[in-house]
Formats: sequence, C-alpha cells, structure tokens
Amino acid sequence: MPQPKERVIALIDMDAFFASIEQRDNPALRGKPLFIAGSHTKKGVVTTCSYEARKYGCHSGMPVIEAWRRCPHGLFFPGSQGKYSYASMRILQICKRFTPVVEPFSIDEMFLDVSGCLRLFGSKRVIGEGIRGAVRDELDLPSSVGIAPNKLLAKLASKLAKPDGVYIIEPEDVSALMEDLPVESLFGVGEKTAEKLKLLGIHTAGQLGRYPADILSRKFGVGGCKLHRMGLGQDDSPVVAEAESERPKSISNETTFYSATNNPEHLLKVLLSLVHKVAFRLRKHDARARTVRLTVRTEDFVTHTHRHTLRHTIFFDTDLYDEICALFREVDTGALRIRLLGVGVSNLVFDEEPSQLRLFEDFDNRDVLTARAVDSIKKRFGESAIKIGDSRQTF
Repeated sequence: MPQPKERVIALIDMDAFFASIEQRDNPALRGKPLFIAGSHTKKGVVTTCSYEARKYGCHSGMPVIEAWRRCPHGLFFPGSQGKYSYASMRILQICKRFTPVVEPFSIDEMFLDVSGCLRLFGSKRVIGEGIRGAVRDELDLPSSVGIAPNKLLAKLASKLAKPDGVYIIEPEDVSALMEDLPVESLFGVGEKTAEKLKLLGIHTAGQLGRYPADILSRKFGVGGCKLHRMGLGQDDSPVVAEAESERPKSISNETTFYSATNNPEHLLKVLLSLVHKVAFRLRKHDARARTVRLTVRTEDFVTHTHRHTLRHTIFFDTDLYDEICALFREVDTGALRIRLLGVGVSNLVFDEEPSQLRLFEDFDNRDVLTARAVDSIKKRFGESAIKIGDSRQTF
C-alpha cells in the first residue's frame, strides 16, 4: 500500500473545556467569569476558567484565593467529572470519523494522523473545519484545531487557532514561524528550561535551532538533541492509537486531591469511583484479577502501598470495592492527611474467547449478566453513566 507523500497531524484542543460545558448546560452562566475548581474553597486550585475570567489574568493552576483576589465577582463551581468524561468520549467518536489513528492526549486534547485522508476529504482546511464543526453542531462546544507536519507543530498550531478556530502550518512556513517564536511557546519547554536557554542567549525557537547541538547536549544531557530539533520544528513521534487488543500486565487508576483530606466519607467515595474505572477496564480486556493494590500518599509525600493476592479471581465492581475497603482499613497515616489515592489490579487472567465469557462460567450468572449490562451502558454513554450506589455500609 503506497505511503502518503506528506505527513499531516491534527490536534483538537477544546476551548475552556470544563467551563464551556457548564456554560452550555446553564445559559445563566454564559458571558460570566466562571471558575472550575475541584475544591472551590479558597484553599483549592483552579482547574480551568472561562475566557471571561481570563481577562482578569486568571488561569488554570492558579490558587483559588488568588483568583478570588483578581476576580472577586467570579463564579466558582466544583465541576462534574462525569459530564466531562462523557463529552470527551463523544469527541473521540467524532475524531474517529476522520481517521482511525486517534491518540487521546488528555481529556480535552486529541491528536489525529490524517496523512492518508486528504484525498478523501479534499484538503486540510476541510478536515479541520469538519472536526471543529461536528463538535460544535453535536455537542455545542467550542474547540480549536491545529494542523501541521508533526505533533510538536500541531500543538503550536492549536494554540494559534484559539479561540474557536483552525490554524494550518504548512511545511514551507515552518522556518519563518520558528524564527521569532518565543522559546517558551514550544511544547515541552517549561519555565525552568526556558530560563536556562535564555542564559545561553537563546530566546527564540529560531535561535535554538541554530545553536550547536553538541553544546546543548552537554548542557541538557540526552534532551539537548531533542531541544535542537524542536528549534527546527522537527518531531518524529507518531500518533499512537489506543491498542484495544493489547493485553495489559496491570490496570490502575489514581487521583490527586487539590487539598489533602482525612474525611472518611469523601475518601470512600473516591475509592469507589476509582474502582468503577478499574473494573470497567478489566472487563474491557476480558480479564479477571487475582491481586488487588491500594496506593495512599500522605501530605508529607510519603507513598504507602497495600496489596493482597486472592485465592480466587474477581472482575466485578462490588467485589473489587470490598477488597479495596479491606485494605483501606489497614491504612494508618496517623494525623497526616491523604493527598492521593490509587486502585490497581494485577496477576491477570484473560479469557481466550471473550464473546462467550468462558472463564467467567464459575461465577454467578447474575453477576455476569449485570456486568454485561453495565458495560454496555458505559460503552454507549460513557464510564460515568452508571455506577454502583456509594451508600453501602463498609465500616
């Protein structure tokens, strides 16, 4: 099969994703400075904010207390992860209409390799506007699409497209674009790296591309050559689509709290949410687990890991939750609060005939049927569409 002559990578980046969803679902919030914070007390951190809030110098990652100071009339909401995950799943489905090679980069960003799709759709512009238009028409959400010869430049193009636009970087325009581009605008160049580069007299991507690669390697180690290539606008990293058939050795999910807590009710609800995600992914791979793992990180950044290997295997949410709660009872952090929780499974057993659930025959058929029904709903409406009730007595 002939390879496409030109490599074309697209990146869809949702505009103020969480805030835009809240404004879509509540028209009274439109046009208002809106902040989404996991903990909307003044001790929390801003997850994202609307463009109206950004006019006051507010941004994601900012302490809530600073956002309050800059925008005292702003509206603060804790957000709804279920809605955001569902919207992300819908965006992924839309992207796959344009190419099967889609790599979710985060909940609100996805790379697409559309190199082989130009003849089908006609042009890069048609693809970019098609993706953005479908998300707008079907989800009523704004997004920006960047299209370029590689992932590095597609990321840059998506930022240049904001808000709610499409920006295309053609191969012949790369050198001119890099010449005066601030070095900190390159994805992967953080604040500290930018400061070190400026000490070398490197302020723009163009200067970075002309700087001797061997000197950069001495200054930055193995990352020096990568920095040099970034200055030239070069990036060979592929768009990697999720390999649904690949068998994992373990499955896990974890979450970090915006502020550490010892509230047992909150901690148990978080554990249940993590269990839902792990159990769904476990069954998605037609697998059962024998080893269960709980990870707890306290506010002093010490990580505690508790695990238990069972004589039998498990695959359903309630069974996994019972085992995790048993491990959680063993946790003794003293007066220290918890800032991270993680749930994982390993020692996996896979079904060789997934459509028949052959290896699940030893289980109560009602559990198998329930698992099938739950997974069918999640696959159609998102992982947060259905959950086991969190009011079960566990302690």
